[in-house]
Amino acid sequence: MKSIFSRPVMVGLDIQTNGIHLISLKKSKHTFFINHVAAQDFGTQPIYEAGKIKYWDALTSLLADLVKRMDIQGMPASINLPANLVHMQRIQLPIGISDQEIESEIYANNQRDWPSKDRLFLDFSKKLSKATATDSLEIFFALTYRDYLSQYIDCVCSAGLQVKVVDVDIYTWVRVVNYILKKSHDNDRIPFIYKKDQVNALIYITLTKINLVIFHSEIIVYQSWDVSESIEDWEQINNKISALFTSITVNIYKLMMCGTHRHLSLLVNHLTQSLQVPVCFSNLFTYFKSVDDCDRKYFSADFLTACGLAMRENGAW
Repeated sequence: MKSIFSRPVMVGLDIQTNGIHLISLKKSKHTFFINHVAAQDFGTQPIYEAGKIKYWDALTSLLADLVKRMDIQGMPASINLPANLVHMQRIQLPIGISDQEIESEIYANNQRDWPSKDRLFLDFSKKLSKATATDSLEIFFALTYRDYLSQYIDCVCSAGLQVKVVDVDIYTWVRVVNYILKKSHDNDRIPFIYKKDQVNALIYITLTKINLVIFHSEIIVYQSWDVSESIEDWEQINNKISALFTSITVNIYKLMMCGTHRHLSLLVNHLTQSLQVPVCFSNLFTYFKSVDDCDRKYFSADFLTACGLAMRENGAW
C-alpha cells in the first residue's frame, strides 16, 4: 500500500567545478531521510571551462561510475543550473492573457539581452496578483540557453539517472535553510520564533564564490563575490554586505553561515558586532535522518545544493 505521507526517493545531483556531490532523500511526513550520499572529485580531469561544463563525455563517464557504484541506476534525479546562467524575473500581465501571448511578451521584453528565441528554453508559472490597483497575473519566468541545458540532461540520463527536475542553485539553498530553521525551532536547537514571511539570510562559501542570499517567502537580494585569500578583499566584501544590509528596511531575523574559509572570522565578527545580525552555523546532516554517520565521511556544507535538489518536488522548474 502506498503511503499518503511519504514521497518517493529523489536524487539531488550537484556538479561543481571540483567534483560531484550526490545525495538521495526520502520524505516521510515533515522529515527527510538520507538514503545515499556520495562525492567524487574530478582530480586532474578537466570538466569545466569559463564557469561552464565543457567536457561532457568525461563527466558522463565519471558520473556513470558513481551511479553504478551507488547502485542507483534509473532513480529520479534533480539537477541545477547556477543563477548566472538563468534569467529570472517576475512581471505583471493582464488577466485573460493566453500562454502564447505570455511567451511572446517575455521574449519581446528580453530580446536585447537574450536574443535568438529558437536557442532559448523558457518556463513560467502564473498566479493571481493583488499587488496592483486592479487584479492581474503575476508571472515568474526562467530563461536559459537550450543547448547547454539539453547537454546537461543528456549527460545525466546517459549516466543512468532520470532527470525529473531542473532547479536554480539559489532556490535550492533557500529551501534547505527554511527546512533547517523550522526544524531548529521545533527542536529548540536555534531558539527563535519561526515565521514564514520573516526575512532571513544565508552566506554560502564554496571553493570559488562567497554567496549572499536575503529572502523571506521570495528572494529579495542575491549577490556573489569571488573567493580571495587577500584580507583586503574580504574587508571590501564586508563593506558591500554592510551596504546591502543597511539598504533593507526590515530586520534580519537569522543569518545562517554555510561553508568555511580561513578569513571567515573577519566576516562573522563584522556581522555580529558592527551590524548586530544574529548569526548561526549548522551542520546540515543534523537535520536529516540517516542510518550512516555522514559527518565522519563528508563536510556537510558541500552538500547544500544537493540537499536542496533532493528536497524538490517534481516539476520542470
